[in-house]
Amino acid sequence: MLSSERGRQPRLHYAWVVVGITFLALLVAAGVRAAPGVLIKPLEAEFGWDRASISLAVAISILTFGLGGPVSGGLVDRFGPRRVMFGGMLVVGVGLLPLLVLTELWQFHLFWGLAVGVGTGAVGNVLGATVAHRWFVRHRGIIIGLFGAASSAGQLAFLPAMMALTVSSGWRTAIGLVALANLAVLVPVLILMRDRPESVGLRALGDDGSAASAGHSADNRRTPLRQALRTSDFWLLAGSFCASAATRPTGWSARISFRMPSSMASPRWPPPARSA
Repeated sequence: MLSSERGRQPRLHYAWVVVGITFLALLVAAGVRAAPGVLIKPLEAEFGWDRASISLAVAISILTFGLGGPVSGGLVDRFGPRRVMFGGMLVVGVGLLPLLVLTELWQFHLFWGLAVGVGTGAVGNVLGATVAHRWFVRHRGIIIGLFGAASSAGQLAFLPAMMALTVSSGWRTAIGLVALANLAVLVPVLILMRDRPESVGLRALGDDGSAASAGHSADNRRTPLRQALRTSDFWLLAGSFCASAATRPTGWSARISFRMPSSMASPRWPPPARSA
């Protein structure tokens, strides 16, 4: 009776709900990663920090983001996509909120470099690929491509808004925007996200019954992280992931910094309030 119930697929498969939540999480994480391109000049102007010191925090964040990919894969295998997604976004929130009261350079290194880097690394392409593999047999390639597009779409969606808010209301308002978006996505992740189709009494979309048993046997052929660390394939994949991550923020930062309003380069930015 249970198998027949699982064999019946609803008109709207729950996999699409999981796709929507995962897409939003990847979108917001990509928007957070793009923030340094907007923050560098305002931080220089307000605190007098040199660009090398600010870039060090960005470099630390890139490093932890790149290292977070392989670690995220191991955590997903052990705890499931739902817990890793929620935990990663929670860590991102813990890194963003203290920036609203930022006063010291070491705080920027700690919260942006470590917390945001680790959190966005957990909510990355490794997580999206796992969701696509578990929930889809048909359309799996399209879903993986959709999750990859979320990484670029997040930058396109958040960067113009962050730049406008930085110019009009200050960089803390821009950080507040991405922090609010990050916290908002936590709600559907906690309530609606599921690890596997079996947890809602379904099979993967497009599965006629044969893929479920094949997937179960594949899950039992795991390679422990400790053993994977001894292989060259692991380090080649980890290195390419870090290199890919490093090129994204740098490219955006270089393009954005030349398009910021010239008034923001002045030590008097933001301008003093006019008297009535």
